[in-house]
Amino acid sequence: ASLLSKIIYFASSSIISVLFPKVSELNTNGRDASGLYRKSMVYTFFIGLLITVAYFINPEFFTHLLFGKEYEINGMLGWYALSITLL
Repeated sequence: ASLLSKIIYFASSSIISVLFPKVSELNTNGRDASGLYRKSMVYTFFIGLLITVAYFINPEFFTHLLFGKEYEINGMLGWYALSITLL
């Protein structure tokens, strides 16, 4: 469950790591960076929410895709993904 939830973290953290220097530059130059900041937060939350919903709807597919049929983490995958999304 931890490995599958890290997909959410790495997918969403790439947006923040790209946009953070841009927001810092705009703020340093005295320009308003709040619009870009809000957009990056919305995109980050949307990516996390999309993957989390997919994990809640069909956890067996993702578990069997990456690990095979011998792992049974289906009951906790969605909840663990939700906690990583909120992180």
